[in-house]
Amino acid sequence: MKTSFIYLPSLLFAIGCSLPENLPAAIRYDATNPKLVFAAQEVAAALKEAGNDHLQVTLSIKPDESSPEAFELRTDGQTHVEVIGSDGNGAMYGGLELADRLKLSLPIENVERVPFVKKRGIKFNIPWDARTPSYDDTGDNAQKNIETIWDFEGFWKPYLDDLARYRYNVLSLWSTHPYPSIIKLDDYPEVALDDVYRIKGGLLKPEYKNKLQNLDQNGDGYLTPEHEANVLERVKIISMDEKIEHWKKVFDYAGDRGIEIYLFHWNVFTFGATDKHGITEDQTNDITIDYLRKSVRQTLLTYPNIKGIGVTAGENADNQIKGKYSIENFLFNTYGRAIMDVKEQQPDRKVRFIFRRHMTGLDPITEAFSDFTDDFDTSFKYAIGHMYGMRQPKLFDIQFRREVEEFKVPCWLNLRNDDLFVMRWGSPDYVSDYIRKMPLDVMPGFYMGSDGYVWARETIAKNPKMAGRLEIDKHWYRFRQWGQLAYNPDLGKTYWVAVLKQRFPGVDGGLLYDAWAAVSEVVPQMNSAVYKPNDAMIAPEGCIDNRGFMTVDKYFFDSEWNAPMPRSGIQSVMDWGKAEAAGKEHEGSTPMQVADKLDGYAAAAQDALPALRKQADGNPELEETLNDIEAMAYLGRYYADKMRGAAKLAAFREDIEQKHFNDEAVVHLEEASKHWKAYAGIASDQYNPQLMARTHYMDWNAILKEVEKEVETVRREGDYPEVQFLGLKGGPQFAEGADLEIQVKATDGDGIKQVKLYLNGLLLKGDSNVWNGSTDELLKSPKAGKYELVAVAEDKNGIFGRKAIQVAVGDASASKDWKDEVYQIILNEGERIASNDKIVFQRLECDLKVNDDGRLVLHGVNRGGVGPWVLLWKAVMHRDRTTGPYYAVLEQGRLTTYRAEPGKSEVIIFQTPEVSGTGSYKLGITKSKKLVIFRLAVSGDMEVVWKSEE
Repeated sequence: MKTSFIYLPSLLFAIGCSLPENLPAAIRYDATNPKLVFAAQEVAAALKEAGNDHLQVTLSIKPDESSPEAFELRTDGQTHVEVIGSDGNGAMYGGLELADRLKLSLPIENVERVPFVKKRGIKFNIPWDARTPSYDDTGDNAQKNIETIWDFEGFWKPYLDDLARYRYNVLSLWSTHPYPSIIKLDDYPEVALDDVYRIKGGLLKPEYKNKLQNLDQNGDGYLTPEHEANVLERVKIISMDEKIEHWKKVFDYAGDRGIEIYLFHWNVFTFGATDKHGITEDQTNDITIDYLRKSVRQTLLTYPNIKGIGVTAGENADNQIKGKYSIENFLFNTYGRAIMDVKEQQPDRKVRFIFRRHMTGLDPITEAFSDFTDDFDTSFKYAIGHMYGMRQPKLFDIQFRREVEEFKVPCWLNLRNDDLFVMRWGSPDYVSDYIRKMPLDVMPGFYMGSDGYVWARETIAKNPKMAGRLEIDKHWYRFRQWGQLAYNPDLGKTYWVAVLKQRFPGVDGGLLYDAWAAVSEVVPQMNSAVYKPNDAMIAPEGCIDNRGFMTVDKYFFDSEWNAPMPRSGIQSVMDWGKAEAAGKEHEGSTPMQVADKLDGYAAAAQDALPALRKQADGNPELEETLNDIEAMAYLGRYYADKMRGAAKLAAFREDIEQKHFNDEAVVHLEEASKHWKAYAGIASDQYNPQLMARTHYMDWNAILKEVEKEVETVRREGDYPEVQFLGLKGGPQFAEGADLEIQVKATDGDGIKQVKLYLNGLLLKGDSNVWNGSTDELLKSPKAGKYELVAVAEDKNGIFGRKAIQVAVGDASASKDWKDEVYQIILNEGERIASNDKIVFQRLECDLKVNDDGRLVLHGVNRGGVGPWVLLWKAVMHRDRTTGPYYAVLEQGRLTTYRAEPGKSEVIIFQTPEVSGTGSYKLGITKSKKLVIFRLAVSGDMEVVWKSEE
């Protein structure tokens, strides 16, 4: 062992000596261990910053394989501190904690630490080259950072140093097909790509597919400088040999900082290799299988610090192929066998295999990998695209825990941040709580990152002093929290206040902590209240999805994704509207209460900002941080009033005769517009617009025009057609045995497009404004009872007016509620609906079918007869499958959907609750468009055992 001392302040080095007495501050460590060298450098810098000229520090390792990455600090309380790690990482982390405490002026005490979460990782979608893209490189950020990832000194070295400081120990690099950019193969020599290319500026558009396919000029499916010279520009001249040396240097440096490298892939992609040597994106192509197996093998042999391989069973695979070329067998015969090939040459080599639970399941993949000889894990998108939502997302327990426990496969959490790209975020309380509530009993760790953003170098700051910083430097507070709190979730407010005071000298750390934490609840609160799971569905900082600005209809009234996060206890906007219009009590946390919380978060930050701005003293980073906090406060107020407006609009749409709801909605949206204008002013002063990869343009001033337009759109909705019932022959009371004749008058300044009439929820035939027994048999001699007539008029601008009245025929005293009447029998016992079968209910204006993914869905016109077709109900599946075939069957009183793969046992993916009692059960649909399972009792009465919820 080569022992070194660092003496302060002269920083003299001595080798192989015992520690002298009465010397200035000194650090003793093993100079052959790069992790200890790094820790010693950090401690030396901290001693200098703290002005400590007397502390004697020893960094050492006492191996303990039972407790990886653990450490102990021992101090005499005066002049000596001993850091003892269970391994190199543990000793390094102990040194880093000591350095922290010196810089933050926190007491140095005897402590023992073990990591709370074992594997603390980063998900880095890496744009190697426009010719070998990541998942989605169609954003400005990805293209501008292609050159960055080939910069060791300017990017990787400081980036990896910060990851180590923040206690991350895994860096996962995600792409479709990296190999032409990182290795060369003797058997496939044409595949290796020299130089580095990106897309020329100004060519990208929001509608482009995520793998840049739209820019292919000659239709061969990939990009080359020969065919796309007007599309590609070279940003670096570099040979393949030089590329390999670059990545060896990067990966080795990561190892020196205690960071393991994992490579993740989507399948089946062969960018950069397609059409060379017969290689295609075809999982049945034996050349492709051989090529990919050799690519993975050569990569592992070339880069020994790659410790894991991750795969996805999509999103360019044929999941319907079975047998030898199934996607599961393809993954084993390529990635799995490549790992096993390496282990034959390097028996002690450990390579973790991680199978992403996406587009297949553990049953088929574990069967395919039954002969695999190394660690086999799975992973799950913990909150899909929105880690900033509920502090304990429930999707894992709902969708995957049972499978993980059944197959006993450790499960990584994929923490996807598809929400926060621009504004700084920071809430240690949120992070600590989130981490403590993770399913630690089944997880090795997590990796955190985005699918449409490259966290390398920022590209939009307007202030020259701040432009071009590393994202991990700009967003240091957020990255630091997730790493350090995953190692030690007990770091409380006192610690983080000290961190803020050290980063921003002269600031009131407690005030900044509270203000920052308050506005950091805005996005989690909105994502909890309206959950749009995937990355292309929402970018909250811009209120945009992949189609552009999210109006109240897109945001709150989407036909499928309008509900809160599962088990959040929050009432949806649409449910609030139904209850409010009907004068019923509300259930759960209401949209109005959510809006009040958002206003409260904003107020807490805005109250603190005047004092904090006085303390900025020209510090550009602190000024930018405060601007971000103020911007997020206005964004919170915007969403608060947008939610209030949407809720009032929902009530209005339930009963348009209560026009005050529309008037109130307009007032709230006017207030929302004012808040967005303030938000856009701050954001646009600080940042340039950019094209986002998964959504649209993040251009706050351009979006302001859409925000203002939305107010007028909702205002016009209140100017709906006037509908009247005229000349009811017999008045609201009809004699039994007589025909009903109904006349409707609809007027509107914009003209009337159509008028429809409903009797107890059923659409009546006829295309004029008069309905009677000759136009529709339902009006011919109806039986005694009460009836609801609803007339709906649509004007030429698509605005609906509605009028409802009650009429009686004969003695209606014994009438029952028509909404519960079964309109049609759908299934008898043993009958089934197969994939893509569609049962149409014309009078109800809806249909029922089993989708391609096995989900049973009911679509139709809103139950009030107003508006376009929407999703009325969908089955909540136990397992998220995407291959079939499927069928739904009624058996023993239960509606069950099966996944029926040929040659395999059927898998239940949806099932209604078990029923008691025997009898002939039926599945029907009521006049109110509810599915029901029922049987006829001996008395002849209908006994409902299950009813679909909205």
